[in-house]
Amino acid sequence: MEIKLDGGLVLCSLTLQHHGKQQIINNMVLDTGSSETLIYRHAVEDLDIHLEDEDEFVFMRGIGGRETSLRKQVDKVEFIGFTAQGFRVDFTDVDDNYINGLVGLDLLTAGHFIINLDTITLVPAAHT
Repeated sequence: MEIKLDGGLVLCSLTLQHHGKQQIINNMVLDTGSSETLIYRHAVEDLDIHLEDEDEFVFMRGIGGRETSLRKQVDKVEFIGFTAQGFRVDFTDVDDNYINGLVGLDLLTAGHFIINLDTITLVPAAHT
């Protein structure tokens, strides 16, 4: 998966699997200031993300104020050599034509990632 610096943002991609469907989500912002991984629902329309009994609504606060998101457990998240089964991801209805979400500290710490901003690389600690 490519990581690139674009307009001052570190962009990357991840693969999400939910109910047997899989999708690569590009243009995710690597955001160490975000506690949770957040995916914009327009980026995963093919996965049919909707409210189910075990899901919950959560509130987040950021530069845009207070927002609501749907927290849902997905089958699998693959991110730069790390796979998380049964990972919980937040989904929200942000309308952005370029950015598809945020890779937050929950995923970065679960994979024990090391971020090298000099070379714009990211690796799970187990691979160093």
